[in-house]
Amino acid sequence: MALRRSSLFRFLALVTAAGIVISSASALAGDSDGDGISDEIEAATARNVTATGVREGHFSIVSRSVGAATDDEFQVDFEAGTFGVEYRPSASPEARIWYELGLHRIIEFVDNGGEISGDDIVQTWDLTNMYWWVDSYKFADNDGGRQFLFNSTLLGDFPPAGFVVVSAVASERFVRIGGSLVTPMEVKVTIMIIGWPLKRADTKLGLKLEISTHEATGARIETGTLDEARDWASDESQLNVSGPLGFLFFSWSNTARVDNVERPVRATDLSPTEGGLEFYLVYDPGTVIFHDPKMGVESSAFWSQVERIGEVPLEWNPILYIAGLGAISGVVALTVFARRRRREPQ
Repeated sequence: MALRRSSLFRFLALVTAAGIVISSASALAGDSDGDGISDEIEAATARNVTATGVREGHFSIVSRSVGAATDDEFQVDFEAGTFGVEYRPSASPEARIWYELGLHRIIEFVDNGGEISGDDIVQTWDLTNMYWWVDSYKFADNDGGRQFLFNSTLLGDFPPAGFVVVSAVASERFVRIGGSLVTPMEVKVTIMIIGWPLKRADTKLGLKLEISTHEATGARIETGTLDEARDWASDESQLNVSGPLGFLFFSWSNTARVDNVERPVRATDLSPTEGGLEFYLVYDPGTVIFHDPKMGVESSAFWSQVERIGEVPLEWNPILYIAGLGAISGVVALTVFARRRRREPQ
């Protein structure tokens, strides 16, 4: 089963990668990859990105600025279902802000629109200490920027019909994925929950996320994001982690594609736990749930390079939005088809 799932998602990863490459094929004047950001801005803000993946459950992405007044470093690691996000505003290894974000469990529960209590929970699946299989890919867009794609598939002794895939895309330059513009200071994450069995027809699924951070002075969830304010995205919410050295975030769309239909996503309030703070992302149930968060940092080095050009990068190309949706739909359709084939009698 592990081999079959891994082979399936290697194929789906190539489809996703192809969708991203296709989305860069509609070039505009002065915008060779057609993402709505001028080549001049992309050249000024391009990062040096290095990335490695280990099949046995780990990948690491390091993004460094090039030519800023003070170069900075942004890093995202993934291991055993937990993301580590770190920002160093200067070369000093001691000066950093960071958080860890873990995918801890999936629950089926009766949604009353508020916080989730024990009486609401129908069943729970623990995702900690599980085995993740990582596939990695590297490619380049039309303006020469390198991009890295990692697919992490969760394999373990939870319900045999259900599994989870977490994908991450990092780029040295701006890239448009679906309806969102992803900056060089962000990593685009996709969460797919596939084939999760339900006991009742009136329930929803909740993904429990736990965040821990020590350097930051505050963590809070807000409706609306900085990417929305810059017209780079729409209808998002954001978990902010701020401190004296910077501002990190984990943001997500307020909708998810559930069996190829856009459905609302809500987040519960942050609650204290022994390891930090926890909250749930709540989804309508379906065979395939496809959600697309981002992780990133507000970087003074990045904006200092933008200011040198004197051009604010706020345009976007609707053709690429349609291409991105097509790629997403293809991944979902292929996943559903593969699952149905497995269920057919041989």
